[in-house]
Formats: sequence, C-alpha cells, structure tokens
Amino acid sequence: MRLIDYKVRVLGGKGGTESKVRVLVEWSDSSTSWSTVGVSDNVIDASWHALADALRLELIRLRDGGAAPAKTQDFSWAV
Repeated sequence: MRLIDYKVRVLGGKGGTESKVRVLVEWSDSSTSWSTVGVSDNVIDASWHALADALRLELIRLRDGGAAPAKTQDFSWAV
C-alpha cells in the first residue's frame, strides 16, 4: 500500500483557525487504488481519520481474499 496523493482543503474559510479542514488521500497497491476522506477542526486529526479508513479498507480487502469492497458500501466514519 502506498500514498499517491494528499490534499487539504479548508471548509468555510471565514473561521480562521476554527475552520474545518477536509483531507483527501489517494492510495494504491499492486491491484487497485482508492481514496479516503477525513474531516476535523485539526489537520492532523483529519489526516489520521483518512489514514485509519484507508488501512481499514485494505484490511477488509485482504480479509476477503483480495476482492475490493463494493463501491456502494461506505466504510467512512470520519465524514
């Protein structure tokens, strides 16, 4: 599993340091790629949520014999 892209967006920029941030992270392994999202008031916390979701999805995929989860399933708890 490797990191492909990491993007941070400030949501509602009028809040200054109180603004929420959204972290979008794209991952890939030898057979597939996927994106995860984290949202928080803290960029490190939002990044952690995106990382945890990516690892969770990869573990689910490995547990299921390499099959990617269906696109209609939502494993994200960070949004």
